[in-house]
Amino acid sequence: MRRIHAVVLLMALALLPVVSFGQVATGTPPLSSFGGGPFDTINLGNLNVHFSVPVLSRAGRGTPFSYSLGYDSSVWSPATSNGITSWGPLSNWGWTVNTPALGGSITTKSGTAKCSNGAGGWYTVNFNRITSYVDPLSTTHPFNLAEDPCDTSNIFSQTSYDGSGWTLTYDAGYLTATPRNGATFVVANAGYAPIYTDTNGNQLTTSGGNYFDTLSSTTPVLTVAGNGTPSSPTTLTYTAPSGGNATYTVNYTQYTIATKFGATGINEYGPLSKALVSSIMLPDSSSYRFTYEQTPGSCTPLSGTYSNYCITARISSVILPTGGTITYSYSGGSNGIESDGSAAGFTRTLSPGGQWQYARTQVSGSHWQTQISSPPDPVNPGSASDVTLIDFQEDGNTNVSSPNFYETQRQINRGSNTALLTITTCYNKQYANCPTTAVSSPFTGRTVYTTLPNGSTRASKMGWDVYGRLTGEAEYNYGVVLGSAPTNWIRDTLITYCCGTTPGTPTEPESVTVYDTSSGSQMQISLVTYSYDQGTPIATTGTPQHVGVTGARGNLTTVTTSTSSTASLTKSFSYWTPISGGLQM
Repeated sequence: MRRIHAVVLLMALALLPVVSFGQVATGTPPLSSFGGGPFDTINLGNLNVHFSVPVLSRAGRGTPFSYSLGYDSSVWSPATSNGITSWGPLSNWGWTVNTPALGGSITTKSGTAKCSNGAGGWYTVNFNRITSYVDPLSTTHPFNLAEDPCDTSNIFSQTSYDGSGWTLTYDAGYLTATPRNGATFVVANAGYAPIYTDTNGNQLTTSGGNYFDTLSSTTPVLTVAGNGTPSSPTTLTYTAPSGGNATYTVNYTQYTIATKFGATGINEYGPLSKALVSSIMLPDSSSYRFTYEQTPGSCTPLSGTYSNYCITARISSVILPTGGTITYSYSGGSNGIESDGSAAGFTRTLSPGGQWQYARTQVSGSHWQTQISSPPDPVNPGSASDVTLIDFQEDGNTNVSSPNFYETQRQINRGSNTALLTITTCYNKQYANCPTTAVSSPFTGRTVYTTLPNGSTRASKMGWDVYGRLTGEAEYNYGVVLGSAPTNWIRDTLITYCCGTTPGTPTEPESVTVYDTSSGSQMQISLVTYSYDQGTPIATTGTPQHVGVTGARGNLTTVTTSTSSTASLTKSFSYWTPISGGLQM
């Protein structure tokens, strides 16, 4: 069966409320800058903290199965309804554990339209425009997609502007999401059951809290019980290698949630009683334990809730099964939050590991800067923290509600101001004043300049197509002039693709050509060509979790590597094609 480029992560996701959200980007958006680790991932552009607790991963026929419990700390966004702006919470309070789904979730914005009845009259219809899609890895992708409210028989499709390659197709309420590899996710929308189907017809499905991978048609690979209700812990059970059951238990605590951030023009949330995840017990009785940020100012917990204090629902600490602890203490802005809901700053303390400081400043307009201060060097007592300054530009695309920030300059210092390295990033053939110049997706290219303390600069360039596929990469030697198109070209790589770009069609590399240009002329030093779906696969019967497919599958059948015009090496591959039925032996 065909390999999959990325592991499919099955999470519990739900449809977001139909209100106007300026949602903070969650997950790990493409072309973003990240820090933290190894447990947590920090988006350095908006300081969202993302982490996941792995539950189950196992190989499958063509498509592996993986289930994790994810969390994003950017819980709050300003939501406007009937002209009033208030803090609105992220679905499931940042946790992806409540509603089983394979296909991700959408954010919509409601609207109305006037439609002709064909007899000279008019009628009003309500419709929803999809403004973002949260994929099964919890990453937010901006969209601006709506079916024609007056003709719902038409099919509408759009590819995200962020370079991720995700495409949404809307067909009479039936919504599918397609990544670059051509697989299809049916989004849990309009009553349709969520299904993942790869380009060979292998499927991952769910029903009533039971998950089925490509090898299990009758016995679930994972069962989720409890549905996240506060009165009963959620249990996730699978068959361990020993043959017995292994269970993860997600425990909840009833909290009083109230914001009290004090941001100008935004009404506060709460106090209201809500249940949030407080611990996750692993099969070996070790656990992850979580606490949340205390509500600033005075707040009396409601009866029946956690009695020590009210919370904002942003993560405050994580105690890992190993005994290590990560704590987050928010600062800056309006009690640690900006007007869009992103974090203004925090101190991240690792025990063991020391303190990291993160602080964001809006320089002007869409220009932001994040300052990162590392712990002092433990092998040099008395040493100062090293400081890194990263400039970002907020995505200026006005066609979509894009929440992404893109790095434009990084200055790495020893101590607070001794420069070690400066990295300047430019987009779409913009070369001058890149740190202060606004950027707008989609991006067709990026140029990265690396400057040493003596001023010597080198560069690299990358190009993408509208689906975010890398089409070329060029390397330049030192001697490049910062702020102008780079010269001193020494190496070039060109990539072409095959198979098509329509949703459900794989888009695979067709050729990769590498040139050496250090001598001043272009000399080919490597060529690799790829062919797919050649010949007829050998048919097999009785395959579970499979549907028939037509068209391109993207199965690699021939790879030819050449280092000269006369020498090449060819490798060939053949495949079995499953036919739906009973259990394959």
